[in-house]
Amino acid sequence: VKGRLVCAGAGLAMAAAFPSLDLWPLAWVALLPLLVVVRGLPPSRAFRQGWIFGLSFYLAMLYWVAPTIGNYTQIPFAVSLLLLVLLAAVVAVGPALFAAVLEWIAAAGISRVLAGPVIWVSIEWTRTFFPAAFPWGLLGYSQASVMPVVQLADLAGVYGISALVVFTNTALAELGGGAGRHRRLVTGVALLLLAVFVYGKMRLVAVESTAAPASVRVGLVQGNVEQSDKWEDSLQNRILGHHMRLSAEAADRGAQLVVWPEASLPFVFDSDDRAGRLTAFAKERGVDMLIGAPGYGRRQGREPMAYNEAWHIGSDGAASEPYDKIQLVPFGEYVPFGPVLAWVERVVEVVGTFGHGTRRVVFEGPGSLHFSALICYEAIFPALVREFVVSGAQLLVNISNDAWYG
Repeated sequence: VKGRLVCAGAGLAMAAAFPSLDLWPLAWVALLPLLVVVRGLPPSRAFRQGWIFGLSFYLAMLYWVAPTIGNYTQIPFAVSLLLLVLLAAVVAVGPALFAAVLEWIAAAGISRVLAGPVIWVSIEWTRTFFPAAFPWGLLGYSQASVMPVVQLADLAGVYGISALVVFTNTALAELGGGAGRHRRLVTGVALLLLAVFVYGKMRLVAVESTAAPASVRVGLVQGNVEQSDKWEDSLQNRILGHHMRLSAEAADRGAQLVVWPEASLPFVFDSDDRAGRLTAFAKERGVDMLIGAPGYGRRQGREPMAYNEAWHIGSDGAASEPYDKIQLVPFGEYVPFGPVLAWVERVVEVVGTFGHGTRRVVFEGPGSLHFSALICYEAIFPALVREFVVSGAQLLVNISNDAWYG
């Protein structure tokens, strides 16, 4: 019982390292209790302790799921709490596997300090596509506010930062366990942390001293529309007018690119005459616009489907082909595993299942700026984001509709 309580507490401590509490130093030691508890245990028992750690961690990290389900479905709040626990229990298998595999490998004489980061990062990476593409709470994100440390991401991505945090935790656990043969390795970890910090400082100085490229003035429009009002027919013109007024204010203040949130347009852009108000505005004011809107149509011979889209309107009033969201939210915009889970109530209100986009679209904006739009959830998929940059994007714009979460 004591071990389980220790692991549960460690999971909560790890969650506290993330925003919004942002107690980031905890991440560098929060795995220690778990590592100490599972040391020398058979893999099956280590799995159970790791699962308890993961359950408490993800319950704290995913607390917003329950009120979201309760607010936007017919599911009673008590049932939504149960669904939160079930989701956390499934994702907690990751830390459970980490603990089990770590002790299995250690029993074969392989160093936990060397194996730990590899195991952890391998599990994080698989979560970008299996079982339902849900890489929420990758360990490296706990250091988001520590600017010298996150510069490591330009070499190794978020996974490199996760590996560094796990490397430090496992090294400290070995030192605390009295494993003298690892003392030199612990010294090496300290030197590695110093090297990362120095590299980060050098990168920040280099960026700050680089001559600034031509700048683009951006206006961000936030309409603050209640989700329950969004699709009321009687309110659509009012919602559109509100966003247009805010856009005019942004243009008056010198914006060259005006950005609206995800799904902010309360109708399908290319099948509604009111879209002409946006194209006329962009041309008259000489501004580019990026608009989040629902879409509907046929793609690559498929049946017509709904799409979550981003539209670019140039300063000449011409609208380019839209970007269709590629990485959809499981149980929100689609139900994974097809008919097996088709009975599951969706978390958000959608008309049918959304279609997956396939094209990495790069828009050309003011001053020949090449930019791409990421829609909400997509920003936590490193490989997907990288593909936009490789395709030529100089600027990444993430549009999101957080009204779902109250």
